[in-house]
Amino acid sequence: MNKLELFQGKKCVSCGRFFEANPKVGARQKSCGAAECRKKRKRMQERAWRVRNPDYFQGFYTAYVKPWRDVHPEYQKQQRCKRRREIKTQIRPETPIESIRLHLRCKLRFDEIKTQILRVTHTEQGFWVDGAEMQAA
Repeated sequence: MNKLELFQGKKCVSCGRFFEANPKVGARQKSCGAAECRKKRKRMQERAWRVRNPDYFQGFYTAYVKPWRDVHPEYQKQQRCKRRREIKTQIRPETPIESIRLHLRCKLRFDEIKTQILRVTHTEQGFWVDGAEMQAA
């Protein structure tokens, strides 16, 4: 008995090496799992499809798409703007905003209500608080 008869694998159409087919794909698998072989097989299949369907792309753009785009010149720009707005609303801020209570020691007069404007910055070392002047509420 020959060694090839014992091995139940398939021969890769790209590199020529023998491989064991994926059980999910079975007899339909034509190339081994190497990335280069898969890319080469895909290019071969696309080329063969274009040979079998030579007139698939002929006339479609000039017969349908181009006249439609001439009638709707701003369509593409509007769709891009709409998509950008959707993306901007879906992006979450890098750091979520959390509410924190700060107890600061400072000289305050309690005879009138005032609002303290603070800027709180979070860094790796901790929180930094920058304050502005008090304003009457």
